[in-house]
Amino acid sequence: MKKRMYFLVGCFLASVFLGFLAFEYGLWMIGLAFVLIFLAISFSYPLEAFYFLVAYLPWQIALNLAQGFDVLSGRILIVLFFISWLVRLFLKKEKINKKILLPSGVLAVFLLLAVLSLSVAVQPVWGLRKFLVFISSWPLFFVAAHLIDSETKLKRFIKTISFSSGFMALVALGQFIAQFLWGIEKIKIFFHTITQSNP
Repeated sequence: MKKRMYFLVGCFLASVFLGFLAFEYGLWMIGLAFVLIFLAISFSYPLEAFYFLVAYLPWQIALNLAQGFDVLSGRILIVLFFISWLVRLFLKKEKINKKILLPSGVLAVFLLLAVLSLSVAVQPVWGLRKFLVFISSWPLFFVAAHLIDSETKLKRFIKTISFSSGFMALVALGQFIAQFLWGIEKIKIFFHTITQSNP
């Protein structure tokens, strides 16, 4: 328990320090700090990191990595979490839950058929982009199947995703109702004001 507390306190102090650097050198440092902390927690406490990731997915922000190329931050975190999970399995020599072998095989066949279908697609480039979007969330299945190995963990998973999604739905409902109360133009100006980039 003490080791976990020291670790979490260390992550908090690191995030504060890197957050301070973000104000000095740019907002990209916030992203870097978040990624480093997430990787550290994912490796040391994969179950806690998994619940955090599940709770974050309904709220994930989109990253504009290049002109015409946007990617959801949650997809990046899924890939990073999957890599961290694989490294942990290898270093700690943990055994994979055998119950995931059969569904994993079925999923692998589905992915293979999806790839083969691109050879006859009318727009193969567009199809490849959609396939990459799908496959970026695919690793979460293996991590979830390995970590959620009891009814207690399953209930906690359901509560986490239900609460996060439900709260997000309330926010969306509030945005929808707000346009009837204050007018859509005022709402657009409000969101433009709080989301515009700093010069």
